[in-house]
Amino acid sequence: MRATIGFLVVAAVLAGSGLLAWRGSELERRVAAAERDLVTLRYQEAGARAVEPPPAWSSWLPGAGKTVEDARALSATSKYWEGDYDAVAADPNAKLLAANAAYRAVRRDGGNWQAVVGRLDGVVKTYADVLRENPDSAEAAFNFDPEFEKRVTVGVNTTGDIVDMYQREYPKRIARLRSTPGAQLAKEADFFSMMKQPAVMFLGIANNHGIHHRGQLASYLRAMGSKVPSMYGGSADEPM
Repeated sequence: MRATIGFLVVAAVLAGSGLLAWRGSELERRVAAAERDLVTLRYQEAGARAVEPPPAWSSWLPGAGKTVEDARALSATSKYWEGDYDAVAADPNAKLLAANAAYRAVRRDGGNWQAVVGRLDGVVKTYADVLRENPDSAEAAFNFDPEFEKRVTVGVNTTGDIVDMYQREYPKRIARLRSTPGAQLAKEADFFSMMKQPAVMFLGIANNHGIHHRGQLASYLRAMGSKVPSMYGGSADEPM
């Protein structure tokens, strides 16, 4: 009798554990689907999946807490890309995204210079809080220098000027990239709160993005009656 009871108890425990694991995988699949919706610009669908409340038992599973955190982050990100900046800016669990949302809200709302400066001061303080917690946050520390960009592009008015600028500036960028330590390229980078990947992965994305735009230019040239140069092997106008 005792053996039978013991067997039933073990069976019940195993069945319960299996059920929890299965439901845990369902939670992970839901978060993965929300991530897929987000990177394919289906923000409303991503938000709908992410805001579904996690089951009460999720805290019992190892690693489930991280999955729930990911779901909350996805919910905030979907709101951000839908333009609900006020809701995101008030989210204490998404400090970097909240700072970005607060900045966009300032640009959206405008106002007199005193009000704008006052709100921007609060945004800067939020970025400073993010950096105190994570000194390696490249997004929070990003500093765009418009004056530098003006110096680089001054006098660029014609196609020839653009070619000269690339021939002058591109080797500098390649040299900087080649001197970047592998450990730094392996660090996780946050791409506008949409996805996180090792920094080196974004080099491939940038390269593919350039390929995409060169393809667009080739289409425009052909439609305008111009000749398409050889770019990825021969073209009809410049065969191999």
